[in-house]
Amino acid sequence: NVSIREAAVSPDGRRLAFVARSASGRTQLWLRDLASLPAQPLDGTDGAAFPFWSPDSRSIAFFANRSLKSIEAAGGPPRIVADAPEGRGGTWSKDGVILFAPNIGGGIHRVSASGGEVVAQTRTNPARHESAHRWPAFLPDGRHFLYTARSNDKENSGIYLASLDSGKPTR
Repeated sequence: NVSIREAAVSPDGRRLAFVARSASGRTQLWLRDLASLPAQPLDGTDGAAFPFWSPDSRSIAFFANRSLKSIEAAGGPPRIVADAPEGRGGTWSKDGVILFAPNIGGGIHRVSASGGEVVAQTRTNPARHESAHRWPAFLPDGRHFLYTARSNDKENSGIYLASLDSGKPTR
């Protein structure tokens, strides 16, 4: 008996990664081949939240224990990609770039899928009373992305389009 939470379908459409809490209260990442019914937990993913796939469907990134981590879908130990105290969504480009929201508030950050230096990709705009940018999603070109901006002013909350190459985001 498990309680399923966040889920993500692999880019090739063959598998589903999801977070589930067992009757004993243990939360971890599970993987299910969509051609069959059984799902298997991925060892080392305790506390997982908000999974997202690599573009080649071979790896899954997720947040756990104040970190952004990734694990091979075939199994093996997860590895830490970056600090993420309260992760709120991520996306992985075909060029090996991960955009993620490391905190409940603040902007979107960028890191290589193999880890390394983390840099701010977006910053909340005080003039628009923004409090957070979350849930980034790459568009097919791998350079542009969407994200959700939260603002104290309803007219400034919404979905924005931005680019890895900077420039002003567009609502």
